[in-house]
Amino acid sequence: MFTARRFAAATAAAAVIGSGIIFAQPAAAAAACSSGYTCLHYGTSYQGGIYKQWGELGDYAGKKFVASTNGSAGAGQNVKNNAGSVNSHDYNYQFTVYRGINFNCQVACQTIGVAGAQNLNASLKNKNASGKHHR
Repeated sequence: MFTARRFAAATAAAAVIGSGIIFAQPAAAAAACSSGYTCLHYGTSYQGGIYKQWGELGDYAGKKFVASTNGSAGAGQNVKNNAGSVNSHDYNYQFTVYRGINFNCQVACQTIGVAGAQNLNASLKNKNASGKHHR
């Protein structure tokens, strides 16, 4: 009987450990746009996942949205051709989103003013390929 109790206790302990209750990883903190960055949001009105950008990026290929303080919709999705809005926390430079890679504005581009925020227009919503800060 003593062996049966020990076996039952060991089985219960293994079940708890195996369930991850004891060793659960802390949840990842949601990202927020911070000073000096411009953030592309997965959704319109600055909702869902974000991509924090500083400087210029000639092609968003391979870049991913992460969960933000405004939601996790779109987290893990590609930034290229998936942005719905832009929120700039850069107090010195404008930011332009381009439909073409390498800042090509032949088809479409949209400039967000210093420390500005806008939904992307119909020509750029979910059709963004590159972006950069400039004066």
